[in-house]
Amino acid sequence: MSLSSGQIVEAYEIETVLGSGGFGVTYRVRDRKLGLRFALKEYFPRHAAVRRGDGSVAAQAGREQAFREGLARFLDEGRTLAGLDHPNLASVVRHFEANGTAWLLMPFYDGRTLDHLLVGGGLFDPAETGALLSPLLDALAYLEARGVVHGDIKPANILVQRSGAPVLLDFGAARLAHGDEPGGATAGSAGYAATEQTRGIWAIGPWTDLYGLAATLYRLTSGTIPVPSEDRLEALERGDPDPLVPLRREHASAGVTGFSRGFASAVDRALSVQPEQRPQDVASWRRLLGLSPGRGSTPSSGGAPADADLQAGRRRGTAGGRSDPERRVWLPQALALVLVLGLVAVGAWLWFDRPGPAEGMSADAVSTLPETSLAEDEDAWEQAVRTDSAAAFRGYLEGFPRGRHVQAAREQLALFDQAAWQAAEAEGTLAAFEDYLDRFPDGRFVIEATGRADVARAAEAAAEAEARAAAERDRVAFAAARSVGTDAALDDYLARFPGGNHVEEALALKAANEQARRDEAAWRAAVQRDERDGYAAYLRAFPEGRHLAAALAAVERLTLRPGKRFRDCATCPEMVVIPPGSFEQGSPGDGPLARSNERPQRTVRFPRAFAMSRYEVTFEEWDACVAEGGCRAQPVDNGWGRGRRPVFLVRWIDAVDYVDWLSGKTGEIYELPTESQWEYVARAGQEGAWVGGAPAQVCDHANVAGDETSFDWRHTACADPFSVGTAEVGYFVPNELGVYDMVGNVAEWTRDCMNLSYLDAPTDGSAWERGLCSSRITRGGSWFSGSVEIRLPARFALRSGESNDFTGLRVVRVIDE
Repeated sequence: MSLSSGQIVEAYEIETVLGSGGFGVTYRVRDRKLGLRFALKEYFPRHAAVRRGDGSVAAQAGREQAFREGLARFLDEGRTLAGLDHPNLASVVRHFEANGTAWLLMPFYDGRTLDHLLVGGGLFDPAETGALLSPLLDALAYLEARGVVHGDIKPANILVQRSGAPVLLDFGAARLAHGDEPGGATAGSAGYAATEQTRGIWAIGPWTDLYGLAATLYRLTSGTIPVPSEDRLEALERGDPDPLVPLRREHASAGVTGFSRGFASAVDRALSVQPEQRPQDVASWRRLLGLSPGRGSTPSSGGAPADADLQAGRRRGTAGGRSDPERRVWLPQALALVLVLGLVAVGAWLWFDRPGPAEGMSADAVSTLPETSLAEDEDAWEQAVRTDSAAAFRGYLEGFPRGRHVQAAREQLALFDQAAWQAAEAEGTLAAFEDYLDRFPDGRFVIEATGRADVARAAEAAAEAEARAAAERDRVAFAAARSVGTDAALDDYLARFPGGNHVEEALALKAANEQARRDEAAWRAAVQRDERDGYAAYLRAFPEGRHLAAALAAVERLTLRPGKRFRDCATCPEMVVIPPGSFEQGSPGDGPLARSNERPQRTVRFPRAFAMSRYEVTFEEWDACVAEGGCRAQPVDNGWGRGRRPVFLVRWIDAVDYVDWLSGKTGEIYELPTESQWEYVARAGQEGAWVGGAPAQVCDHANVAGDETSFDWRHTACADPFSVGTAEVGYFVPNELGVYDMVGNVAEWTRDCMNLSYLDAPTDGSAWERGLCSSRITRGGSWFSGSVEIRLPARFALRSGESNDFTGLRVVRVIDE
C-alpha cells in the first residue's frame, strides 16, 4: 500500500507514485516551500512492513529484526549514493528517517524509461544503441572506480531524458563491491540478473553490472528478453545446451542488420553464465566492443568487421548476396543450359503428355473411379476456384495430382505466375524479384528473375558500399569535432557536411555548449550570493543543470526545517528550529504548588516555526557583544568562571541591547522570547508541571536548589551536582526539542510585561505588552530556586532595571520562510 496524493512527508507533498517494488515505493513529490519537484523513495519491504492508518510504517509482527536490518542497509546505501556525482547516475540529495521508515530524496528527471519506449516491440538501431551505450559505460566505469555495484540494470531502470541523455535509476540494490563474499543472493530482475545474484555462490562485482547491461542490449536490439541466468545454469548443470540463443543468431532470425560481429560477440561474452568468463571490468568490455576508452561509438563499427551475413539480401540459394567473380564467369553458360533443357522438356511434354477426359487417364478409367473420390475431387476444385489464389490451385494439384481439373489448375497457376512476373518487372526492385522467387520457385520466369535479382543486388551492394564509405567519412569528421567539443570545431563539421548524419547532434552539442555557459554563469552567481533563494533560482532555471546535486545540497543546507541547528555567525548563539504547533499554557488550578498568576490555563497556537537558542547566552557570547561595542554592561562572574557558563547580572534593558546587536550583525530579526514561546519550548510536548515528567526527574535536566542544598525552600525530591552557583550550559539532559537548561541554572528574561493572571492574554504566541511594563516576566527558575519556582508553568516578575546573579537570558530568531 502506497501513500496517497496530497499526503505530506516532512516538507514534501506526494503527487503520484512513480514505481514500486518488493522493498520500496518511489513517489513524485513537490517541496511545498521551494515549489520544486523531486523523486522520493520510501523504504517499504512488503515482506516485513505494514502501513498504518495515518500513513506511517511499522514492522510486521515477528519480522522486526528483518525490518530493522533492511532499514539500516537502506540508509547505508543512501549515504553511499549521496557521495556519487555523475551526469548519467541518479543522485541522492538527502536521506532521512520519518513516519517510522527511511527515505531517499533524489532529483526528478523528466523523461521515459526504456521499458516504456520499448512498448509495442520496437527495436534500437546501431546509432540509437551507441548513443545509449557510451554514457552508460562511462557511468559504470565511474561506479567501478568507487567500488560501487548498481545491481539491477534493466530497461525499467534506465531513463532517457528529453535531451536524449540516459540516467541509471533505482540504486535500491546498490552496495559496496569491495569485501563482498559469496554466500547470499542479492537483488536483480529476471532475465537481467547474473547467476551470482540468483545463486549467491560467487562474488558480486563490476562483471555483475556488465551482465545486466549486456542483457539490456540483447533486449534492445533483438526484441527478446534473455533466458534467466538461473534457468541457463540449471540446463548446463544437467548437461543440456545453453538455452540462450547467441545474439548474432537472434539478430538473423529477427531480420536485424547493421550490427557488427564484434558487437554481438562482446554481448554474448558479457552474458556468460560463469562470472569468471565475462569481462571483469568496463575497460575490458570496451575493448571487446571495439570502443575507445571513455568514448562511445556506433556498434556497427568500432574496429570490428561488419556482419555481412546480417546485411545480405534474402536471395534463395545464396549466402549473403556478395558478388562472386568466379560465379559470374559461368553464370551465362548455366543459364543457357537451363534454357535448352527447359525447351526439350516442353517439347517432350507436348509430344507425350496428351490427357483425355481426366489428366493421364482414359475415359473408361475415369468412369471406374469410386464415387467418393470424384466427389472429393470436385469439392477440392470448387474450393480452389472460390479462393482463387496461386496457393489454392497449387494445393489442389498437390492433393489431386491426377484429378479431373489438373489442366485447368495448371492454367490458372500460369496466369498467376505471369501476373506476378509482370508486377515484379514493373517494380524492378530486388525485393520484388525475390518475392516472385519465393512465391513461384518453379515458375516460368525463374531464370529471368534470378538474373534480374543478381543485377539489383549488385547495384544495391555498390550503393550500400558507397553509402557506408560516405557515412564513415561523416562519422570520423563528427567524432573529431565532438572530441574537441568547441563551437568552432562543430561549425567546421557543419560546413563540410551540411547534410550529414550527425547534423542534429552537432547542433545539439552547440546548444549544449551555450546551455553549459549559461549554467556555469548562473551557478557562479548563486555561489557568490550563497543564499537559499539564489540556489532555488538556479534550480528553477536549470532543473537538469551540471550543478544540480550541489544546488540541492546548498538549498537543504540553508533551509531551516524543524529540528535543524545553525549559527548565523561564528560568535552567535547556536539555534534550533522549533516547529509550529499548540499547547496548553499555565496551570489547570488543581496542583498544590500552583499560583493564581498561572491561571486561567488556555490554548496558545504557533502558526509558524521559529528558532530558539539551544543554550542560555554564555559569558563568551556576551563578551563578543561587548568587544564589538554592542553591549555596555560588563557583568562579573562571582568567581564561578566565564566561558560557557551562563551570563548573569544583566538587566532587561541589557538583554535588549544584546538582541539588537545580534540583529544588526546578522541581518536577521533576533528578540527575547515571549512567555508563550518560552513555555512551549520548555514543555516540548509535556503536559505536567515538571521537566522530565516527575519531581524526581528534575535534577536530570536542571541545576536547581535540590536536596543537595540546605535552603529551606529546596526541592527535596532529588539532588544535582551543584549546590551553589551555575553550571556550564549543556551539562544536563536536553528536552525532546534538543534544548538545554530551560529550567534551572539561571532564570531567563522574556518580553512580556507583568500581569497578575492570564486573563485576556494573547493566544497567538506573541508578547503581552500591556500591564505593568516597568517589570518583566522571568521564567525557568535558577540554581537558587526550589520546587515552586522550577515548575514549568511558574512565572515571576523582576523590575527591568534590576539584575542579580541568578537571572540571564535566552534568545529567539524570526524565520520568514
